[in-house]
Amino acid sequence: MALEHEHIHEVHESVVSEEPAAVREPFGIAQFFSLAIGIFLIVIGAIGLARAGLHHIDSPTVSVGPFTMTPLLAAVKLFLGLVGLIGAAGRAAARGVCMFIGPALLAGGIVALIQSVRVLGWNRADAVIYIILGSASILAALVTPMLTSYSERRVTAV
Repeated sequence: MALEHEHIHEVHESVVSEEPAAVREPFGIAQFFSLAIGIFLIVIGAIGLARAGLHHIDSPTVSVGPFTMTPLLAAVKLFLGLVGLIGAAGRAAARGVCMFIGPALLAGGIVALIQSVRVLGWNRADAVIYIILGSASILAALVTPMLTSYSERRVTAV
C-alpha cells in the first residue's frame, strides 16, 4: 500500500502599509537660544540690580561690563531672562518665547540706538546686544519646526 502524501503549500503574502506619523523631536534650536538668552539676561540683570539696589527705580545708573542700566532696566532684563528660561522647557514654548523676546529685544535695541532714555540708562553697547539677541531669537524661532514628520513602513505577514 502506498502512502499518499498531501502537500499543503501555505502561501504567505506580505502586506506593506505606510502610515504618516508625526513625532516631536527632543530638542530644538529655539530651546538653545531661549536658554542662552535667558541665562545672559538673568546674569546681567541680577548683577545690575544688586549693584543699583531697589531704593529708586531710575537711579543710580550702574555699569555691568560694557552695559549701563538703572534698577528699572535691570529688573526688565531679569524678567525677560526668566521668561527665556521658562521657554527652554519645551520646543513649542521655546518658539513662542523666542517670537516674544526677539521682537521686543530688536525694537528695544533700535530705540536704544536712536534715542537715549534716562529712566533706563542704556547705552550703545546695550543697543547692539539687544539687536543681536533679538535677531538671533527670531531666526531660531523660524528655523525650529514644531513637528517632524516621516512616513513609517510596516511589513506584516498574513
